[in-house]
Amino acid sequence: MQLERFRLALRPRGGWETVDLGMSMVRQWWKPLYGVWLLGWLPFSLLVYAMAWSLEWEPIWAFLLLWWLKPMLSRPLLAVLSGAVFDQPPTLGHVLRRWPRLLWHSGLLGALLFRRLSSARTVFLPVWQLEGQRGRAARQRSNLLGRTTRAHASSMALALNHMALFMALGLFMLVALFVPSAEAWRMPWDPLKDMLEGMSATVGAWLFPLLMSLLDSLLEPYFVAGGFSLYLQRRTVLEGWDLEIAFRRIGQRLQQWLKHTGPTLLLLLVCSLAVPHFGHAAAEPQEELAKVLDQADIKGKHEAIQSWQFVPDRNNEEKEERIEPQRDPQYQNNLNFGAEGFRTLVWVIFGVVLAFLLYYAARHWRPGNTRKVQGQAPEVLFGLDVRPESLPDDLPSAARKLIEQGQIQAALSLLYRGALVHWLRVGLEIEPGDTEGDCIRRVRQLGSSDSHQYFAGLVAHWQQLTYAHRLTPAAEAMQLCEQWALHFSIRRSEV
Repeated sequence: MQLERFRLALRPRGGWETVDLGMSMVRQWWKPLYGVWLLGWLPFSLLVYAMAWSLEWEPIWAFLLLWWLKPMLSRPLLAVLSGAVFDQPPTLGHVLRRWPRLLWHSGLLGALLFRRLSSARTVFLPVWQLEGQRGRAARQRSNLLGRTTRAHASSMALALNHMALFMALGLFMLVALFVPSAEAWRMPWDPLKDMLEGMSATVGAWLFPLLMSLLDSLLEPYFVAGGFSLYLQRRTVLEGWDLEIAFRRIGQRLQQWLKHTGPTLLLLLVCSLAVPHFGHAAAEPQEELAKVLDQADIKGKHEAIQSWQFVPDRNNEEKEERIEPQRDPQYQNNLNFGAEGFRTLVWVIFGVVLAFLLYYAARHWRPGNTRKVQGQAPEVLFGLDVRPESLPDDLPSAARKLIEQGQIQAALSLLYRGALVHWLRVGLEIEPGDTEGDCIRRVRQLGSSDSHQYFAGLVAHWQQLTYAHRLTPAAEAMQLCEQWALHFSIRRSEV
């Protein structure tokens, strides 16, 4: 697993935030996804409906057959997504060459039979297609991955199915509104009723299944991407991918640090090894034993005992005075010199470590920060960088310049990030999975009703711009910029 090539930000996410990440993946790589999907789905759907027409089937059977065989056509979508997240998006020709393997070596038979009605099938699809698991190992792996993702995958499938149904009804209503009528006042569903009554039985029977098949196919890439995103998040939690990336970054910073301090440490090591080591050449054991036996005290007193004899208790005997052995003065001097050298080396290492700690404290500690730290502040919230050092010194002036240049989105992003940094500084706590609405409710609990109302309005403008793609007028953006300084004050020395 080449995590260094991973295109997504590896961090803990809530279930719905993970699903939203899958939707963002479709928006990012929609061209290869829909290119591969429509290349396989369009000819196959035309073939199914043509066969149903020629065999005089009911149109609903053609729709159900096409819906049932969707897992066969969704395999290439996962191939595109798996390559894109590792910065290796496959080409259309590469996917076409791999198509037979994707069909017959990815558990297709089980996906069309006993796993077809599973609403979490896209979460388990990578187990069969990417990991190559089979049999009992695949079932155990799927159970492990589905413990916390199955509910979100099922809810996502239900939401996408309802979306396709509502889109079909909405298109019918849109067309029906243009049907002329002589009545002055009509119910909203009357145009649709008149349009259906005016159609022939054949056209009316075939129109709705065809439209539902088209809309359902347009939402299939979102279904696959959402399931794949849940799969990646679950593996991130189980295998610690985010921790592995963090350790690799620490290792890279350590390598850069050693590149500058390595020669100094090497010099200290060489100096420590240069301390002379003195020792006496060991004499032969037989020679030493002969010298001991030749001493006057024990000479001639050694004998071999071959019978049992009484040995008195030596503890009751008077202990002889110990004679302190004489030591070589040169050996003692060498030993003292080695001990002094080792102690000097320890103090040098202690000094290096202390200097590093002082440097780290001077770089990261701010004297003006007197509030009690309750936990590590997040660096990213709602996809925005909320590190204090990422903000300019004069935030309102910077936002005003962006508005004058026509960069409304960048200006609102800067104001929103500054407000989040302010609330985090005064004690706002964001739980995993919180939305913008949850953030507003937590800000309300901190007091300051005027600042809360301004923040709610700023969040509303940001949501309109981000999710609905409705650009805030320059005059309103300038008004938000002027009012920002009345409620918030961000000084980088305080954060």
